[in-house]
Amino acid sequence: MLGDEEAAVGAQVSTANLLDAPRRYSDQSYVNHMSVSCIKFSPHKPNWVAFSLVKNLDFAARAEIMGTSFNAHILVLDFADSQMIQLAYDLISPVEITSFAFHPENEKIVMGGCLNG
Repeated sequence: MLGDEEAAVGAQVSTANLLDAPRRYSDQSYVNHMSVSCIKFSPHKPNWVAFSLVKNLDFAARAEIMGTSFNAHILVLDFADSQMIQLAYDLISPVEITSFAFHPENEKIVMGGCLNG
């Protein structure tokens, strides 16, 4: 239980199975030429990790695309299966998301901060 201090007190955690084989999520349709701008653990689903992606661009290239609309993604991955990482949700925005947060009480709400403010 990452981030759960009460559950971690006195708990014994074995990392032997975690280190046996690396698990990756590398769907090229999402991650090609992209950087992760924000990573969050879900407060409602302990096996879910979400991250937002932005294009790898220098300042001049980013200034050229400013104001244009294209699909940007927040990917929510499910790590419940020890063998395979599953894509639980693909949240799509017309503007790059630089930061986001899960609503602390309502698991159906994710709030995001866009690159254009």
